[in-house]
Amino acid sequence: MPPLPSDLLKTASRIFLARDELPVHDHTPIADMFALYPLESVIVMTKGLELGMASSTILLAHCFYIVLCHFPSGGFIGSTQASWTDKLLLLLCVMRIVVALPRPFFWVKTRRDFLEARYLSTPQQITARLLDIYSHPYKLERTLLYTYYTWLGCITTLLCLLPATLPHNADLAKTLWRHVLLNIASLVFHRVACVSLFYWLMESEFKRGIPAEILDRFTDVRYSSNPILYFPSAFR
Repeated sequence: MPPLPSDLLKTASRIFLARDELPVHDHTPIADMFALYPLESVIVMTKGLELGMASSTILLAHCFYIVLCHFPSGGFIGSTQASWTDKLLLLLCVMRIVVALPRPFFWVKTRRDFLEARYLSTPQQITARLLDIYSHPYKLERTLLYTYYTWLGCITTLLCLLPATLPHNADLAKTLWRHVLLNIASLVFHRVACVSLFYWLMESEFKRGIPAEILDRFTDVRYSSNPILYFPSAFR
């Protein structure tokens, strides 16, 4: 009997949402940071993810614009105007776009996990939730992230080693080189911004309480007609 569509969907969902096991040992830098500064850590993780989402979207749109402007009129195979070097560079850009398409789904889910951890009742619960999120990343998301780093290294190396004697579109090469520099600058800026935000949160005073709407959602209110509540165990 062939598998039902629902079974195939469940199998695909399990593969798509599978998580890695990355044990975080005690007294490692990341574990100590989560334990000593749980609230600051969850805020930095959330804002860092949001900054990464914005910068990645902008860079992805720029990559799509490059492909759109330099795509051969006759396609990759039939075109005789573009050299094989140009086709290879454009193919790498297309691969970059395709690989990045599933990532926003994981960004949204991870951001939701961080927001839930932000409003837990105690710092210990926040620390435990952060360690759980950090030690159980999505396998596909990690694979896509490493693929992006590999792509960035490959296209940087290709542009650096591109001999002037090979036929290629100089405008495409210059545009891609600027795109690579933007990607590298984005990675550096992201890390500097996260470290700066973490330091600022450590040195500043900000509201550490739980918002009223969160308290209302998770608080049970019970009314009693007796104005005096008596707890015998408290007076023994």
